[in-house]
Amino acid sequence: MASFTGILLATLVFLAMVTVIAFVHELGHFLVARRVGVRVEAFAVGFGRELAGWTDSRGTRWKLCLLPLGGYVKMFAADGRVRLPDGSTRPATPAERAETYGHKSVGARIAIVLAGPLANILFAVLLLAAIGLATGQVGLFDSLGYGAARAYAFAADNFATLAGLVSGDTPAGEVLGPIRIAEVSGRSAATYGFLAVALLTALISVNIGIVNLLPIPVLDGGHLVFLAVEACRGRPLGPRLQRISVLCGLTAVLGLSLAVTLNDLVRLTLG
Repeated sequence: MASFTGILLATLVFLAMVTVIAFVHELGHFLVARRVGVRVEAFAVGFGRELAGWTDSRGTRWKLCLLPLGGYVKMFAADGRVRLPDGSTRPATPAERAETYGHKSVGARIAIVLAGPLANILFAVLLLAAIGLATGQVGLFDSLGYGAARAYAFAADNFATLAGLVSGDTPAGEVLGPIRIAEVSGRSAATYGFLAVALLTALISVNIGIVNLLPIPVLDGGHLVFLAVEACRGRPLGPRLQRISVLCGLTAVLGLSLAVTLNDLVRLTLG
């Protein structure tokens, strides 16, 4: 059995990595949304009740929430209605609709959606470049190339694993779930220190970026498919079909998450 200290360390390191990776991902969406003129109501790290936050000069509420297991960017009047301070809503005015995500061109919306996964991949490249510099493996002028090469290698391994899962060549037991990732995080931090944790963070960030690009509704890749269809047919898919697709995608993602978590628990129990 792992000691309480070891479990606590693993949990804290894992949550820190998740928080950083989620922040980078949502920051990508946020920056591009702002760049193309979409108003952002909230930028949240974590879910649930707000623990701390502030409102910037452009009306975005930045907040740290109770459950540090992801995050989100809330676009202004996403359903065409503006929420008032008392909790009621009213229809957005024409000027307000011009600042909404749905009012922007397909190209602008594609850029917003793509920005999250690409931010994760870029973050990994920069982090790997910094690791290469810190460990003396590469010089300053070669560091970005080094980081890009390492990130590409991580991404290629991830694609190979995904392809192996689909074909049956890769056993499902080889996929790390959240419990085993936390265990590896704590062990890396205790044994090898900050650089090992930074390397693991880069690996996970690349994987998050790649997985989010998969064409599964509820992931960014699924939204890109919807937008591609809209670009081809000149109008979006019906809301009912989109809701059904998202529900199916969410079921698949939750099912996979449950499966890898149960696999982690079995491996942890059996040692």
